[in-house]
Amino acid sequence: MLIAVINLSDCYDPLDPNGNITVTFDINQWLPEGYLARVTIQNYYQYRHVDPSGWTLGWTWANDEVILSMSGAFATKQGNCSSFKSQTVPYSCEKSPAVADLMPDALPETRTDDCCHGGVLAAWAINPSMSFSSFEMTVGNLGANPKVQAPTDLTLMAPGPGYTCSPIEDADPTAHSDIGGKRQLQAYRTWKSTCTYSSFVSNQAPLCCVSLSTFYNPKITFCPDCSCGCREADKNTVSCITEGYDVPGSDSFDDIVQCTDHMCPVRVHWHVMKNYFTHWKVKLTISNYNYKRNYSNWNVLVQHPGFSQSTTAYSFNSTMLPSFGFSDEVALFWGIEYYNDELVNADKDQPGAVSTQILLRKDLESFTLGNGWALPRRVYFNGKRVPIITLHLKENMGSEELEGFSKMVNPGKATILALGKAFPHQLVMQEFLVDGYFKNTNCDDPDLRKKLTRLCKTTTVKTRYVVMSEEILKQYPELAIEGLPTVKQRLDICNDAVTEMAVEASRVCIKKWGRPISELTHLVYVSSSEARLPGGDLYLAKGLGLSPETQRVMLYFMGCSGGAAGLRVAKDIAENNPGSRILLATSETTIIGFKPPSVDRPYDLVGAALFGDGAGAMIIGSDPSLSIETPLFELHTAIQNFLPDTEKTIDGKLTEEGISFKLARELPQIIEDNVESFCEKLMATVGLTEKDYNKMFWAVHPGGPAILNRIEKRLNLFPEKLSASRRALMDYGNASSNTIVYVLEYMIEESLKKKKKEESQEESEWGLILAFGPGVTFEGILARNLTV
Repeated sequence: MLIAVINLSDCYDPLDPNGNITVTFDINQWLPEGYLARVTIQNYYQYRHVDPSGWTLGWTWANDEVILSMSGAFATKQGNCSSFKSQTVPYSCEKSPAVADLMPDALPETRTDDCCHGGVLAAWAINPSMSFSSFEMTVGNLGANPKVQAPTDLTLMAPGPGYTCSPIEDADPTAHSDIGGKRQLQAYRTWKSTCTYSSFVSNQAPLCCVSLSTFYNPKITFCPDCSCGCREADKNTVSCITEGYDVPGSDSFDDIVQCTDHMCPVRVHWHVMKNYFTHWKVKLTISNYNYKRNYSNWNVLVQHPGFSQSTTAYSFNSTMLPSFGFSDEVALFWGIEYYNDELVNADKDQPGAVSTQILLRKDLESFTLGNGWALPRRVYFNGKRVPIITLHLKENMGSEELEGFSKMVNPGKATILALGKAFPHQLVMQEFLVDGYFKNTNCDDPDLRKKLTRLCKTTTVKTRYVVMSEEILKQYPELAIEGLPTVKQRLDICNDAVTEMAVEASRVCIKKWGRPISELTHLVYVSSSEARLPGGDLYLAKGLGLSPETQRVMLYFMGCSGGAAGLRVAKDIAENNPGSRILLATSETTIIGFKPPSVDRPYDLVGAALFGDGAGAMIIGSDPSLSIETPLFELHTAIQNFLPDTEKTIDGKLTEEGISFKLARELPQIIEDNVESFCEKLMATVGLTEKDYNKMFWAVHPGGPAILNRIEKRLNLFPEKLSASRRALMDYGNASSNTIVYVLEYMIEESLKKKKKEESQEESEWGLILAFGPGVTFEGILARNLTV
C-alpha cells in the first residue's frame, strides 16, 4: 500500500527550526560625513547552502546616503551620480543598491577579510568556516551632523528568490578581538536582520525525487511520474535528451536533463542491502541527470528511525543533527573533499553519481519492520524537501532474508585488520637439532642426549627458526660455557635481533593493511627477550619511521600470554579512541635463555626442544573503511585472570647468565582444571554455552602438545578444532608471544579453503583466542571470524 508523506509547512522546516541567514551591519569608524561599515552575511542553516551564482544583497537607504567606496564585494550599478560635480564621484549613488560577492581570484586591492567566495555560503553543519562572507563600504553624503539611520527593505537573493528578511534593527554592538586576543574591540553601532527561506516564496520547480528498493523485494518504488515535470507532448519541443544520444553544444541550451519518467535533474535512491541481526546495511546513491550542471558541495538530509542508534557512512561525510518534536533522528551527508564533493553532470551514456554504504544499528527493543521502518521518513537535497513515497512492509522476514548477518562488523568494535610475521634466517630441522645442540655446546652426556631426543619427538615440532648460529657462538663462545656472566652479550644480540624482526613483521603487516604508515596512531610492543631503556618500542618506532606523536605502550616479560595481552590492550585503545589504528608487534628470541645442557637443569631440555624465535604483527582498529581495509576478526570481549598461588609454576629470573626459565610439570593439569570456567565467562557474554564448543573456532596458544591435548580432552573438542594451533606448533615451535599471530594466520587460511570448497561456515563464526602465561595468567578474547 502506498502512502504519500505530506509536508507540515512550506514556510517552516521542523528539521531546522532555527535556521536562518543573518545580515549584520557594523559601524566601525565615524567619518566627517558618514561612516565605515562592515557587512557580514552568516548562514546559520544546518544543511541549506547558497549555490553559485551566489548571494545578492539589497536594501534601501533611509536618507540620501551613497557608497563612496567598497571592498570585498561590488555594487551592480553605479546609478546617477551627476549631482557630485565638484567632488570625487561616489562608487554607487543608487537609492536601493544591489551588492554581490567577488570571486576568489579578486585582485588584492579589492579584497577584505573573509570575502570573495563567489557568493557561495556553506551550510553551517557542514563547513562553518565557509558559511559566512563579509565586505566593507564607506558610506557618505550625510552632512556635517548626520542622523544615522539603518537602511530599510533588506532583500536577499541566494541566488534566486525564496528569502524573506526581517526589518533591520539595532542590536548589541559586535565585539571582536585584537592583538592576538589580548584586546577586545567593539563596533560603534550594530544593525541586524534575519532572512528565512520559504519554498512557497521561492516557487521553484522541483529539483529532486526519491526512489526506494530493498534486497528482499524485487519491486522498486520508482520516482513518481512527472515528479519534476513531464515530457513535452509536442514532439517539436526539446525538453530532454534520451540516454545514448549526443548532447547539444554548450550554447544550445542553458539547462537540459536526460529523458526520464520523473524528469528530475537529481534522484536520490535508498536501497536496503541487508538486514542483519543488529544492523541495517543501506546503499545511498545520488544521481545527476542534468547534462549541463554539476552540483558542487551537495548534501542530502535524511530522517530515519535508525539514526537514533550508532551510524557509519563509509564514503560520505556525515553528522547527526538535533531533532525537534520527532522520535526519528536526522543525519546529514555530504561529499568528501576532492573525492566526491562534486556531483558531476550526466553524459550521453549514464548520469553522474555518488554513493555510499551506511550501517545503521537497530534498537532491538523498539525495532519493527512494519510501516516502512527500513525506509527514510524525509529526504532533502541541497536544503530542498523532496516528495517521498514509502511502503508498508511485511512484519517478519524469513531465515533466508537474514542470511549473512553474522559477517558484518559491529560499529565501535575493535577488529584485526591485518597480520604479518617474520623470522630469523636460521632454520632448524627438529631431526637434526640434537646433534647440532650437543656439538655447539661441547656436551657428550649420553643420558641427556637420549632425553632430548625423546623430547624432540613428543613436542611434535618439525621446524623452527632461531637467531642463534655457529657464527654467533664463534664470536661469543662464552655463551656455551656453564657459569660465565654473559647477560651483557646476550642483551646486545637480543636487542638488535628482536628490533630487526619486529620491523620486518610490521612492514609485512602494514603492506597487507593497505593504508599509509602515517595513519598509525598507536604502537603496542611485546617482548620477553630484551631489557633496555629506552625500550624496544622506541627502537621499533624509529625503525619504521613512525611519527614522534605515535602513542606507545610496552609489555615486557609476559611470556606466552604476551600476544593475547597485547591484543587486549590494543582492543581497549581502538574502542576508546575512534579512528585510531594500532600496530601490535611481538618479537622473541631464545638467545636470552640459551644454555648448555646440564644434569642439574633437566627442564632446560624442554626449552631446547620446544621454543623458537620470530616476530608477529597485527593492525587493530574499529569501524574499518571497507573500501581499503579488510577486517579479519572482530574482538568482542577480552578478559584476564590469574590463578592464586601458582606464581612458581612458570618461573623465570634474569641472572648474570641470562634468563633462567622453568616450567613445572603440573602446568598442563592446572590449565585443564581451570580452562572450562574461564571460557564460560567469555562465552556467557553472548549467550554461548558448553553445547556450542564444537560450533566455535579455537585459536589457542600452543604452549606444548600436552596443553593442547588437555584442553581438547576437557572441552571434548573435535580434533580439527585445534588444527591451526597444532600446525603453528609443528612449523614454528612455541615462539612465545608471537605464536598467536601464526595461529590466527592458519585459521584464516583454513577458513578460506573451506569457503572455496563451499563448505558450511556458520559453525565457526564465534570463537575464542586463548593464551596462558606466568602467574599462572589466563588471557582470553571472545571473537568473530569475519573471513568465513
